Amino acid sequence: MPTVAKIMCMKGHCGLAPCRTCCIYGCLCPPPATRDGVASYYYPVRPPLGWDQRPVLRRDCLDGPEYNPAHLPLRNHTAHLAQVKAIEAARNKKDAMRAFSINSRSIFLNQSSVNFPQSFPLGFAHQICLNTIPNLVRHAIGKFPTVPNIGEPYAVDLKVWENLTRQLAASTSTIPASFGRLFRNLSSEMGSLVAEDWLNFLLYAARPLFATIYTTPRTRPYLDLWNLLAETVEDCLLFSIHRVTVESIATRFEQFVT
Repeated sequence: MPTVAKIMCMKGHCGLAPCRTCCIYGCLCPPPATRDGVASYYYPVRPPLGWDQRPVLRRDCLDGPEYNPAHLPLRNHTAHLAQVKAIEAARNKKDAMRAFSINSRSIFLNQSSVNFPQSFPLGFAHQICLNTIPNLVRHAIGKFPTVPNIGEPYAVDLKVWENLTRQLAASTSTIPASFGRLFRNLSSEMGSLVAEDWLNFLLYAARPLFATIYTTPRTRPYLDLWNLLAETVEDCLLFSIHRVTVESIATRFEQFVT
């Protein structure tokens, strides 16, 4: 969440290493992946084919440019303090802040009861509902310019998508309001959808909708990914979660990103 990033005095979601929990460096999107003429970072566990080796911090990681999602380089309070001190002592503070994705010393570091980053909550609604789900959809339909989908088996024809989402929105009139939030048109109203809209889509519509698109053995793995994400998020929303389920959630998220 941008607010929490500000409180922690970190770079936030546009930084080279934006995650508050781990220190995974991004990759510059390959050409022509630019937004308004400015290159963007994204954060795959494996660099894409044709990666231009930038930034060098990702290229020169001790364990190589690939990350194991089960063993990410996690941040901790001691390391955070050391990085803040390194920034304060650096001759080139701008480069140091960029490398650590930390802007300055947070006032909360003066509180002995506060632990960085464990004391700060994860923004599930922001990270999953307003980031992962819509970006996966945009990428599938070719509306995610930083990572083109031309020629990929998971690419969805835009006209097919518009037709299906129009039918989905129209189906709302047949669903009792007590069942939950209405389905909005994911084509014409995509820019105005809120977290609950995307969550509603993932839990109740994504699986049957993509099941009508990914119908061949070649595209089946992409349907399986949507099923995996929906089932994992469903478990995250349980009122009571057993430890075994927590471990299963972690394993499935690791499987999803690989």
